Amino acid sequence: AKRARCRPYITPRVWVAHYDWMHVNITLVGGSDGLLMVDTHGSAEAARVVADDVRRLGAGTLTGIVNTHEHWDHHFGNATMVEQFGEMPIHATEWARDHVEESARHTFEMYEQASDHPRREEVLATTLRPPTHTFSAAVQLDLGDRAVELIHPGRGHTAGDLVVRVPDADVLVGGDLVEESD
Repeated sequence: AKRARCRPYITPRVWVAHYDWMHVNITLVGGSDGLLMVDTHGSAEAARVVADDVRRLGAGTLTGIVNTHEHWDHHFGNATMVEQFGEMPIHATEWARDHVEESARHTFEMYEQASDHPRREEVLATTLRPPTHTFSAAVQLDLGDRAVELIHPGRGHTAGDLVVRVPDADVLVGGDLVEESD
């Protein structure tokens, strides 16, 4: 699989990798207690590439995941990350968690019918792992020496979008709140 175009960091202990398939950006936020991953990609196979990239970065252990919303290309890698790095909290808004299974069902149905899609088998082989920790408006995560805020600013790309704010680094990750479609 093709490696990410990864910037060493966008600010100290915050890294972003861009993966060509689905134009997915995956962000890592580092703290003294480990790494928080924002979104996990669109299949188990694609997530294994991401996991390898996290290990190659050598910045710490993955200790938490954030899904910015319920669309499959942001959470179909959750199960792979847990398999690769062990049990960890998977954060999302309550609305996103409540709609992950329905969204995944639509995606699986679409790929079932797309018999000539080059990623069909890869997507269909993915195991769903829903978020385990939810909130409605805002929550603060403790990464040891760094706080990270998850904020649901209201309806955006979906009704369950969240943004990730890293106050000490002046970083805001918005998932698909700002996107460019072909």
